Formats: sequence, C-alpha cells, structure tokens
Amino acid sequence: MQTSIAAPPVMTYCKRCVMPSTKPDLKIDAEGVCNACRSFEGRHNVNWEARAAELETVLAKYRNQSGSYWDCIVPVSGGKDSTYQVLRMLEYGMTPLCVVAHTCHLSDIGRKNIINLKNLGVDMVEFSP
Repeated sequence: MQTSIAAPPVMTYCKRCVMPSTKPDLKIDAEGVCNACRSFEGRHNVNWEARAAELETVLAKYRNQSGSYWDCIVPVSGGKDSTYQVLRMLEYGMTPLCVVAHTCHLSDIGRKNIINLKNLGVDMVEFSP
C-alpha cells in the first residue's frame, strides 16, 4: 500500500509589505497585494475632519467634567499602538486609566514605554501572573 503525503501549503507574501499569508485574517488578492495594503490605499477617500468630529462627539459623551474619575480605560501592552492611544486620549483632554497585564515577554522598550506613560502622570493598574 502506498501512502501519499500532502505537500505543505505554499507560503505567499504581499508584494508591498511582505506580510506572509499565514497571518490570521490576511488575504492576498490576485495581484499579490494584501487586504491591509488595500485598506491603506483607501485612506485618501476618508473624510478625516468628519471622523475627528465624530470622535470628539463620542469623547464628549464620556468626558468627566469634574475630573474626579477616569473617562476611559486603555489596555496598555507597552507597544507602540497602545502607547499612542494613551497619548491621543491625553491630547483630546481625556483622563485614561491604563491597565497593564504583564506577560513573561515584555520587551525592554515596552517597559520603557510604560514608565514613560507613568511619568506623564496617567493612572495605571498593573497585573502580573
């Protein structure tokens, strides 16, 4: 009896950003460009002033006028995305409570980003296993 072994799937990469097709939820089209790059192309079609006004409306709904408590909660990993989100909330006049769930893999730069946020005076709750 002869058994056949299936060949492993061929890994493809986006022709623009070189993201592999193995990334969850990433789709590469017939031209070899991923959905993230296609989404980035569409940024010119967004009315950014209207989006900013919409965000300000949402933030105004939750902004605490007395300043006695937090306006929002931002999960913070120490990475660039969550650090940026905290900075943007501060720019919009929000008082965030930052929540950090430490993992065993926090990088040196991640730790520095968390310290930098603390130095800005934001309140932070940290959990670790």
